[in-house]
Amino acid sequence: MIKKGIVLLSLALLVTGCSEGSSTTSASSKDVIQKGTTLTNQQTLDTFIKHAEEHKEDHIRVIRHYGKQAYEYGKWQEFGLIKENGEPIKGKVPEGKVTYDLMYRYDKQAKQGWIEVKSDTSQFKESTEYPAIIADNQQCSRIDKDSERGYYLLTECFHRWDYELFPL
Repeated sequence: MIKKGIVLLSLALLVTGCSEGSSTTSASSKDVIQKGTTLTNQQTLDTFIKHAEEHKEDHIRVIRHYGKQAYEYGKWQEFGLIKENGEPIKGKVPEGKVTYDLMYRYDKQAKQGWIEVKSDTSQFKESTEYPAIIADNQQCSRIDKDSERGYYLLTECFHRWDYELFPL
């Protein structure tokens, strides 16, 4: 009887661990997704920001698209990085997508909160002509809405002061 319980518990832990690790491969209906100028589930992002301000632990995934689905697409046209047929010139602009797992944590003893950033760039192709600035695995202080720049920003990060997440 005890062996059966241990086997079931081990199996449950194995299944939970495997499904969590593969979570960045397909989009969930709760993910915040940027495609072009469209931002899906913006309310999820705003709720995450509110929870962080209230020091409530929270977790979201955000997916940022590049290439033809990038919100910089119009800027790339101005720079001549888009073909006449509307397709980005291969290698000239970043392509694919970057998935960020964002986890807000709060240490009550230290009275300090932070956002753990884990990025999945396995479906992203960098460009030498127009390099994208990707937030790698690190910690950031918060997410700000910068109306002057027109972006949600990961701010006060370990490797860089800020990273542009999405347009407002």
